[in-house]
Amino acid sequence: MQTDTHPALTTAPWTRRDAVAAIVLALLAFGIYANSIPNEFVYDDHTVVVQDTRSHGLSRIDKLFSQGYWTITKRPLYRPITLLSLAVNHAVTGLSAPGYRVVNLLLHALVCIGVYRLTLLVFGRFWTALVAGLVYAVHPIHVEAVVPIVGRSELLAALAVVVALALYVGDAARGGRGVTWRYVLIVALTWTAMLCKESAIVLIGMVVAFDAWRRYREPTRPIGWGNYFTSRFIWRYAGMIFAVLIVFSMRQYAIGTLFGEGITFPLVDNPLGRDPLWVRALTGFVLLGKYAQLLLIGHPLCCDYSYDAIPVARSITPAVLMGAVCLAGVLVTAVVSLRRRGETALGVCWFLVAYAPVANVVVLIGTFLAERLMYLPSIAVAMVWGVVVSGAVERCRKRGSAGFQLLAACLTVATVIGLGAYGVLTVRRNAIWRNDESLYRDGLAKQPDSARCQFNMGSWYASHGEMDKGIEHLRRAVEIADSYVMGRTKLGYCYLCQSRWQDAVDVLKPLVASTTSRSEHLISPLQMMGRAHLEMGNLDAAIGSFRRVLEIDPKNAEAKRCVAEIVTRPEVGGNLYSPLEGWGLIVEAVNLEPNDVVYLASAARIALRQHRLLEAKTYLARATEIANERIRQANAGKLDRAATRTVRLMARDLTRMRDDLREQMEERIRRLRGEATQPSGTSSTSNATSTWRADGSD
Repeated sequence: MQTDTHPALTTAPWTRRDAVAAIVLALLAFGIYANSIPNEFVYDDHTVVVQDTRSHGLSRIDKLFSQGYWTITKRPLYRPITLLSLAVNHAVTGLSAPGYRVVNLLLHALVCIGVYRLTLLVFGRFWTALVAGLVYAVHPIHVEAVVPIVGRSELLAALAVVVALALYVGDAARGGRGVTWRYVLIVALTWTAMLCKESAIVLIGMVVAFDAWRRYREPTRPIGWGNYFTSRFIWRYAGMIFAVLIVFSMRQYAIGTLFGEGITFPLVDNPLGRDPLWVRALTGFVLLGKYAQLLLIGHPLCCDYSYDAIPVARSITPAVLMGAVCLAGVLVTAVVSLRRRGETALGVCWFLVAYAPVANVVVLIGTFLAERLMYLPSIAVAMVWGVVVSGAVERCRKRGSAGFQLLAACLTVATVIGLGAYGVLTVRRNAIWRNDESLYRDGLAKQPDSARCQFNMGSWYASHGEMDKGIEHLRRAVEIADSYVMGRTKLGYCYLCQSRWQDAVDVLKPLVASTTSRSEHLISPLQMMGRAHLEMGNLDAAIGSFRRVLEIDPKNAEAKRCVAEIVTRPEVGGNLYSPLEGWGLIVEAVNLEPNDVVYLASAARIALRQHRLLEAKTYLARATEIANERIRQANAGKLDRAATRTVRLMARDLTRMRDDLREQMEERIRRLRGEATQPSGTSSTSNATSTWRADGSD
């Protein structure tokens, strides 16, 4: 491993050797993940990619920039460029998991080349840059960012940050003033990176750290530190800060918040949300120690580290001490480095800056710990690897003796073996992300005390019809985290599927009675409680649940339909019977869901109860048309077993309603004929007519 100094750091052109290195890195980065290409959509891919139709093509670009990243929760995330990339992907490849994943792999390859180029510009040594690029390309901690499609935000943000840093080193590091094309592009990349992922704001901190590092290493300092940074602010930082302000303005317009004011993260997502700063600081040492282990060894990896996989630290524990030792070691390394060449110090500073937003100490985020969060900070780690390995080999070879030459060869071989081990771990980890089942089983085996791992496994079993196994894991998830909204909601659903109405009410009652749960999370539990009460004959409780849903979401079509079905039943009697209100609610529900056969069938059923024969005929015709189309899809094998069974039951229900409609129409005709044979003005005719009008048929 021979060390070379690259010429002219600020204007270094691409050489043939650089091109060969870039090709090798791209092929390695793509090839090491090639076995993940056939993988299915996994985990959050289902929500962000499959279910979110905003990114299914390019016809709804305005929605991508005017709404938040998540559509099912109020998390303060705004990543329109990430969604735009998914929309372009869909326009080219369709809803194909391999099509999306190939783009992810290409982006990862570009980031690896960017790491190589940045390291080369900063340190000027080919082998340092190559080792950094190789480490970054094969490190197994990156699997969670590269293989799942939702890792696109990490890839795009890291690519923008690396390119911007490389341009900054090549432009601003020259010390010149004025606006150049590189600087304009840096400002644009700052804006782009933050619209890919919020944590990319660390780019500003990283350029400031670079300027401080470069200034410290200057043999002569013609101006003081204050004047130096004032000049850098005017000619370099101001434009980047302006780009950040533009992003903040866009966030405020789209999601109504800058930093997530008023958003409380659920306990399962981040158990530090309600703890004081000193608890977060102690736990921060634990998290740093865990990240250090994963960055150094790359094993064992897991898809989830949420509550209670890593307990919150409220006292000095071995895990806290280990994290403190890691932090102390990093800081000591930086200080020692500054007394020499200072190269490792820059890597340490860049890591700490990039790590700060995800450390969960000063700033809380919606994730406790995740491997994907290291995709950007690990750039600095890879650079340190390159500096340490190439520096050690260089010093051994400069000694000249046979012993040191042998040591240099051993270090080179050890580096190759280490890279190979990383590669093997990465390839094996890719296979774990093959589908939801393999991922959830692996997560549960490694983190059995994680509420979400239990929830994931239970949900998978439930979705595949194994309700008993699903309930077993979901009950364990609720035992771990009593206030787990998704866990209790899914468990209640499983009880409903087994007609265990009282069990469903019992598991959902603490949830709907909670004062800490966000209102949008209560809609599904309230609807399920309403259905359970309805099946048990508790009509007052059922209507109460559905009306609470309407208080939270006045346009909830399902709640309107359920209330309408109850209050239009003549047998309910008393204050519950309200046919006019029920008719108004079902009409509103159908207007909200005009092509849903369930709502059309309910409207027809209620119309028949109230003898609204024309309306019943209209709704039945529309419902029958849609049901027949669904039956054709079922016969063609385009629907799963559960959907096929549902549509066939609905078809039989529609047949019964058509028979009821025919009987009512025949009965009306008989009455009208009977009325026509009676003398005009008789009391029987008058009473019959008034009765029909009261029911609303005319």
